Amino acid sequence: MIHMKALFAAGLIATGLGVASHASADPLKILTVGDSITAGVGSTHGAGYRLPLQNLLLGAGVDFEFVGTQSGPGTPVPTLSNSSPMQTAHEGYPGARINAGSNSLFDHLGFDWVSNAPVTDNTVFDTLAANGDTPDVILLMIGTNDFNPTTSTNINPQHFALRQLLMGLEAELSDPAYANTKLLIAQIIDKPGALNNGSSEADKDKVRIGNDNIDTFNNTIMPNEIAGRSTAFQNATTMIAMPTVAQWVTDINYLSGGNPETTQIANLTYMDPDGIHPNDTGYNVMAQTWFGAIDSIGLIPEPGTAVLLMAGTMLLASRRKKIV
Repeated sequence: MIHMKALFAAGLIATGLGVASHASADPLKILTVGDSITAGVGSTHGAGYRLPLQNLLLGAGVDFEFVGTQSGPGTPVPTLSNSSPMQTAHEGYPGARINAGSNSLFDHLGFDWVSNAPVTDNTVFDTLAANGDTPDVILLMIGTNDFNPTTSTNINPQHFALRQLLMGLEAELSDPAYANTKLLIAQIIDKPGALNNGSSEADKDKVRIGNDNIDTFNNTIMPNEIAGRSTAFQNATTMIAMPTVAQWVTDINYLSGGNPETTQIANLTYMDPDGIHPNDTGYNVMAQTWFGAIDSIGLIPEPGTAVLLMAGTMLLASRRKKIV
């Protein structure tokens, strides 16, 4: 009888059911990192994509814990689909740039730059590890505040800032405490906000150039910088595409060769009227994108996995009682 129980347990675990490491043990710890989009500016509930993402995780039967040194939104804390308060920990800093000025993510995370190399002593990551909150996955989206309407296509400062940040993250992920941590880096969304009806053609040209710079950052600089890091960092990192302007808004004729005067900012479908932050609908799209990315790296148990594990545990307990 004992032999049969052992075979049952081994078969349940090894049948290729897609059982994630978090299906039955510790909760999946998630660290969201970025700027005001991570904090949730533009959403009616103030939690941005984090609220719908937590609901998606609940629906998938994932035991999760959001970690971070920041907290928000405040009172009243939004409730999840199961009527419990959402988890508010995060690492989002409104207005933050990658690594420029006093409000930089590089600084907020506790990094320093000395002799062309990052210094990673006493960082947010050290604090989390010391508190037993080492994340299993980091969701990073940063760079929106580094791009504005412009007449210049020179984005070398943004390029170097990203390199510095990735080098700092690379150093952190090489810490044994972060040996199993995965990093998801999202491309940033375009910023059509300045294209209001009545704006001058010169101003609209600046917005177009600014968005072209974002595209270069997303599609060339970001993947090349990730590829330039260590093999271990590359293996831990996945770059994901967030919906861009063509998908976030409707009737953006001025970005596809049409008459810019016919399009008003009110046509923005998935974004706040400021044309920079998503609205609730846009944040729902972002949540679905993050959820899909987390699933793609094997951290979401397949449907039924939790039920099978529970059934197996109950069966083993039942047989144990019969033996006694």
